[in-house]
Amino acid sequence: MAGAFDPLDTEKTVMNLENSLGDLPTMKLDDQSIGKVDRYELLEKLGEGGFGAVYGARDTEAGILVALKSLPAEISCDAEEMASIRKNFALVSKLSHPHIAGLKHLHLVERPDLNAQSALGVKSGDYLVVMEYAPGATLFALRESVPGQKLPLEQVLVLAGQIADALDYAHGKRVLHRDIKAKNVMVSLEHGPEIKVLDFGLAAEIRSSMSRKSREPLNSKSGSPNYMAPEQWKGTAQNAATDQYALAVLVYELLSGAVPFKPAFDTGNFEIMRGAVCNEPVPAIKTVTKKQSAVLLRALAKSPEERFGSCGDFVAALAGGRVRGAGNGSPQRAQKGAKNGGRRFVAAAVVLGLVAIGGYFGIKVGTVRRTVRAQQEQLA
Repeated sequence: MAGAFDPLDTEKTVMNLENSLGDLPTMKLDDQSIGKVDRYELLEKLGEGGFGAVYGARDTEAGILVALKSLPAEISCDAEEMASIRKNFALVSKLSHPHIAGLKHLHLVERPDLNAQSALGVKSGDYLVVMEYAPGATLFALRESVPGQKLPLEQVLVLAGQIADALDYAHGKRVLHRDIKAKNVMVSLEHGPEIKVLDFGLAAEIRSSMSRKSREPLNSKSGSPNYMAPEQWKGTAQNAATDQYALAVLVYELLSGAVPFKPAFDTGNFEIMRGAVCNEPVPAIKTVTKKQSAVLLRALAKSPEERFGSCGDFVAALAGGRVRGAGNGSPQRAQKGAKNGGRRFVAAAVVLGLVAIGGYFGIKVGTVRRTVRAQQEQLA
């Protein structure tokens, strides 16, 4: 499709005072089909991941928009790996949260046309992951397009608070994401600044399967290196605090314009990257106060036990709220944090944050005020 919107193409997603997120094109049910897989008509390419493309599509039977991602052929044809994928999918597909892009089902491909075979790299017998379609642009595209690749703290708090709420909810259901990063977060302004977290648990599971198939070291495939916690690099047990670390890296990146230890990651050397994350102190950033810096560094602690009890507690502390002592990142603590820390954050930051982000991206003041009122009513 000519001029198709690719949220990973920053040249097409320049967002500044003249071109807000709300102005970016999104799919419509009457968009022209560019290929077909069984009941799904491909409409446009949404992005390119490590294991293939993601396409926006129309479900012709349900009359809704969805996102399609193909499973690597090596997994689709392996009964043992598919059993692992199905088990993970069954768990993740039960998540229902306003800031999580839901997984709908696994679709066994029967009759893809030539265009769909070329676009998605699928053939009969392969599997597609059918996901909720999340309009907007990735947080990666947002960050890349603003001056200095930095966002003000008020905006970051709004975005991080919604991500934290989604993570704490999932942790309460004993589900980890394991791959939080800017490219896995969609931002829409259709109903105010609204986050949708993508690939919940799925990308990490696919990486694990591909690692087993290739017999490569697991911790070279278990996540996106820039956001991986020390325990991921060491190959030790992961828990809710692992996702909190990745969220803290994302917050650090949005505030400073770069992830922690960027020079080490620029080398591309596994041992140098691993050594920096596991052993080196995180450099403080100058865009926040000393107290806020201490909060951020605590969420980036080398040991999971030293981080906050939940992602909501972390964001609440960054927003200036009071949080009790360090937690252990357990699902039970995370579930409690989702109800307490996350709500404390919203109450403290949503009004200032929404007004700030609205002004920055040129959203109409009336739209921001309506969103604020709706949030306040929800909290009442």
